[in-house]
Amino acid sequence: MLELMAENRHYLLFPPTPVELQQIISAPAQLAGLQFEDTENSALDKTLLQEVATVSNNLALFEFTLQALYEKRNENNYLTQAAYQQIGGFQGALAHYAEQFFSQLTEA
Repeated sequence: MLELMAENRHYLLFPPTPVELQQIISAPAQLAGLQFEDTENSALDKTLLQEVATVSNNLALFEFTLQALYEKRNENNYLTQAAYQQIGGFQGALAHYAEQFFSQLTEA
């Protein structure tokens, strides 16, 4: 079956493991010179990892959330808990964006 799939250029992609998710979070941030806020309560990268682990097969929403968080980085290139809350967190980032977009539409 795998040979047939390779011939037809079809590949099985399995959901990322927790280690791979951590790499998805940290590697691009590190390359961009970004740092995750680390407070007494929790580190933002750990919060992201915990939240994405609860929702399987949702990498598109995860990518959207990371992009929105990147856009809210502070002047010191920190990704902060406050920015994460401002975008609505993992579960609310897309809904928050949609509400902002909708509110800018005219009646026409």
